Amino acid sequence: MAKIPWDEACEFDPTLLALGRVFDVIPPNVETLTGGLTNRCWKVHTHDGQEFIWRPVTSLTRKLAISRQQEYLILGALQKNACYFSPKPISRQPEGILVEWLSGEPVKTVQEMDLVRLLHDIHHQDLFHSPVSQFNYTARVDHYWLTLESNNIDLSRYKDLYNKLRVAPSVIALKPTLCHLDLGKHNLIRNQKGLCAIDWEYSTLADPRLDLAMTLSMEDFDVVSFVARYCQLAGYINIDNWIDGVQAWMPRVNLMALLWYLVAYHHGCGEEYLSSAEEIFNRLQE
Repeated sequence: MAKIPWDEACEFDPTLLALGRVFDVIPPNVETLTGGLTNRCWKVHTHDGQEFIWRPVTSLTRKLAISRQQEYLILGALQKNACYFSPKPISRQPEGILVEWLSGEPVKTVQEMDLVRLLHDIHHQDLFHSPVSQFNYTARVDHYWLTLESNNIDLSRYKDLYNKLRVAPSVIALKPTLCHLDLGKHNLIRNQKGLCAIDWEYSTLADPRLDLAMTLSMEDFDVVSFVARYCQLAGYINIDNWIDGVQAWMPRVNLMALLWYLVAYHHGCGEEYLSSAEEIFNRLQE
């Protein structure tokens, strides 16, 4: 991470100017953060030694259907019961949100049971009294698809797959729960509180089996073992139904990721995004 003087950073990203409405004294400098795949966030250093993260609204966040307002609402709701595994929201502005910097060590490896427990804890937070919208899978993949079409991207080689997987699976309905929808070791910090989740920009109310499928698509755990441990921790006896549900979501999670990578690539992100999209496409063709 490289420190950049405040004035220079604001020329590069004018959304930072919104922090003039938050701080009495303008921060002396900020740092670019590595790790986020597409959305440049900033570590903000104040004169009195405090540290925060600025998460801006950008043209890419809009293309990826990211709502900073919803992210802020969810983080605020979590402070009541789950402040131990999520950052505290500080300020919401039209240009972005400011959240606390969670100190700790990035997670390079994670034990299966630690991730199971964290997902279980997230899914059992009560957010039904908060104005949080429910996730609509078809609307999300359609949004990505139409974003690509509007930029005259040739999608003909992906069309059969899209038509096949654009509808949510026919599985036994479950009550929507809070889901992170991007929970892998790249979004984990370990500190004195334990294992903490960061980057809640995709969080929403959704089928918890979708969240499990999303994590399992990123981490190298056995689906049956992982879901069985989750069910045992939660006290669910219909383990086979949960396993079937997660497995039904897996190809759809991959379609969503494929389109996500294509949107990011055609927005100007690197060739590695196209390579990741092609890798997922080939896997779905098997």
